[in-house]
Amino acid sequence: MVCRMPNAPVTNAANSGVPAGGVAPGTGVLIVNGEKVSVTVKPDARDDKLLEVSGPGFTMSLAGLNAQGKPLGLTPDGALILEQDRTAAVAGTGFQPNSLVYLYLFSEPRFLGTVQTDENGSFKGQVPLPADIADGRHTLQSNGFTPDGTVRSLSLGVVLATPVVATSKRATAKVSRPTSEALISS
Repeated sequence: MVCRMPNAPVTNAANSGVPAGGVAPGTGVLIVNGEKVSVTVKPDARDDKLLEVSGPGFTMSLAGLNAQGKPLGLTPDGALILEQDRTAAVAGTGFQPNSLVYLYLFSEPRFLGTVQTDENGSFKGQVPLPADIADGRHTLQSNGFTPDGTVRSLSLGVVLATPVVATSKRATAKVSRPTSEALISS
């Protein structure tokens, strides 16, 4: 099966290599030119809050970011944590120079955005995550071209969580000062 359009999500209906129920959290499925290929998914060796993905001729690094732009980390089983109405940061190498990498989030495919590769086929960027996606297991998918023009689709099992909003409680106290008479001693 040869596909020349990386801009459409690759679902189980389009390729049986993509699991019908989605990709298990902490794992990945790589489809290159319509064929399932081996991929490595693990915590980044330099920063264990980032997810590192590698396969034939490419690498990617991903992070879910909180409201302050800091990485959210990974679940105990190595799945990337994302939050509703926040962003996902993506970076990669080994893609076709000066091309687009398309990102989707599904159970039902939702287009998140694109990231532009440079003249070397590397990219770095962020895409917004919808506010109305349900918590739980999802698949984050990136689709682009290899340097020779072959379609590459990477599907990762991720976990989506509702952002934790810090609340503060106001404490009140009554402070009284002693009168000047109590401060003066005879």
